[in-house]
Amino acid sequence: MSISIITPIYNAEKYLEECLQSILRQTWADFELLLIDNNSSDRSVEICRQFMEQDPRIKLYHCRKPGASAARNYGLSKATGEFVVFIDADDWVEPDHLENLVGKGLGKNDITFTNAFISYDLQLVEEEVSGQECDRVFAQLRRQTFFGWTWNKIFNREVIEQHGIRFNESMRLHEDELFTAEYCQYVTHVRVSNRKTYHYRILNTSVMRSKMPKEEKLSCYRRLYKMYSKLDRENRYLTIRVHLSHCCNMLRHCWKPDDIRLALMYVYPAYEEYRNIVQPEFLRDDRDRKVAQRSPWVFRFRNGVWIWIASKIINI
Repeated sequence: MSISIITPIYNAEKYLEECLQSILRQTWADFELLLIDNNSSDRSVEICRQFMEQDPRIKLYHCRKPGASAARNYGLSKATGEFVVFIDADDWVEPDHLENLVGKGLGKNDITFTNAFISYDLQLVEEEVSGQECDRVFAQLRRQTFFGWTWNKIFNREVIEQHGIRFNESMRLHEDELFTAEYCQYVTHVRVSNRKTYHYRILNTSVMRSKMPKEEKLSCYRRLYKMYSKLDRENRYLTIRVHLSHCCNMLRHCWKPDDIRLALMYVYPAYEEYRNIVQPEFLRDDRDRKVAQRSPWVFRFRNGVWIWIASKIINI
């Protein structure tokens, strides 16, 4: 079972050696490592070439388009493995990372989620399910904000190519989650591993921490919402609940009249959709209950000024 590892390397010299060394220590030896450079201005390419001299499984490609999504898409076009794994250049993995993802074997429509070392301690429920139970597991992982990342799972390349799944290069937020949601439409078997084999490094320079135009953020949230809405009813509820929270959070940070009007255009329909789908059996954790209890106060009056003020006071 061959695996293509895709790693964008734009200006990654600070952490790149640690990342590459961890990959080359893998106990699962049948892999190719595709390093995709986006016109780096540091020593990243030089470091890659040094490692290429050590191991013929490493291949270096140059992508003219900027951005991690473009680099990952370029990597997908060059991949030859049966399965695909994404590893970010500023992270590193345990020696059994690939072996943990493969488990006892993978079929065409299988996917594995594995735990990771991140800034908060999360315990995943180890399970293996098929058919309609997959949606339940997806909902559980989404509640723990562990569904969307591409680096904690393994994908079948045939499924990716058959359905033309690619990263949306116009999105700078949640593009990996959109890729995962699109892929999981075709998954019929899910395995969750609680073993932590991926080390995720959170940097202050990440897109999540940078300022983006509010319209661009809202557009990203809406695209994700449309994709999740294709799943089962509980996942649709989760999608709408998260979408409502995103919209209200955006409104809370608006001060300019044009920004407020734009955010309200999203907030009104988001709340109506939420009211139409929320059910008591969906209120499984604190975040569910918080939105259910607080949102009626934010939308107590159908008045934009009230909703704007209430959203700043009441965080949902």
